Amino acid sequence: MPALEAAINALDTLKPADITEIRAMQQPPSTVRKVLASICVLQNRQPDRKNDPNNPGKKIIDFWAPAKKALGEMDFINQLKTFDKDHIPPDIMKKLREEYLTDADLEPKRVMQASVAAHGLILFVRAMDVYDRIAKEVAPKKLKLAEVDKEVRELEATLAEKRSQLAQVE
Repeated sequence: MPALEAAINALDTLKPADITEIRAMQQPPSTVRKVLASICVLQNRQPDRKNDPNNPGKKIIDFWAPAKKALGEMDFINQLKTFDKDHIPPDIMKKLREEYLTDADLEPKRVMQASVAAHGLILFVRAMDVYDRIAKEVAPKKLKLAEVDKEVRELEATLAEKRSQLAQVE
């Protein structure tokens, strides 16, 4: 829960002006592009495939247009706040961890230098990673606890029945 609260607090630092500032960027720094790409991956938004200017015939994956579209949605921040953190597909988390969260450019201090708004977004992505790791560790323990609680309730009911029978005998 502290990880989740940290994510929500990071989003609360964002103002509409911050989002507008990012949307207005024509050539954003690579750090900002990477942060927004990580948000798109987390939300399972599909990238554009563009021709590679350095290598004709090859395509490059570009999240900038889908990210700008997402930022333009009126409830963008609310979408993140209400994000279904308990059902993030494993392949999405794997991609985030391998391609984005290991990138030195996406360390919060570096992102803060590039953009305050992007800093809040990367804190959210990192908090979702922490939450996902913890949730996967805690989920089996919750199931075991539910089983044990059910067993205890059944045994308590049996005990109450036996006590009732004993009271009748006495």
